[in-house]
Amino acid sequence: MGGLGVAIRSGPAAVAGPVKAPEMQRYMKSDMPFLGVPKPVRAQALKAIFAAHPFGSREEWVAARQHSRVDPGWVRAFVEEHPALSGLSKREALKHI
Repeated sequence: MGGLGVAIRSGPAAVAGPVKAPEMQRYMKSDMPFLGVPKPVRAQALKAIFAAHPFGSREEWVAARQHSRVDPGWVRAFVEEHPALSGLSKREALKHI
């Protein structure tokens, strides 16, 4: 799962549009950081990533979806590194820890 996780985090960053990022964040009314990647571009990038890192079974897909529950250290670090997150965002991120 390590290679896939790295690819998912770095792939969209490679096609980031920093000029659009603040506009997208404002539109979504979110405290979460945005990369400014439009959906069609993001979907294409993720499609390539998942093609390069296929899941062997349904169980692997479920495990990937539940990753946030098994990596509490990463979630805690993210929340600590982003003090501007809203209270709701922090509660949602930390509620399974």
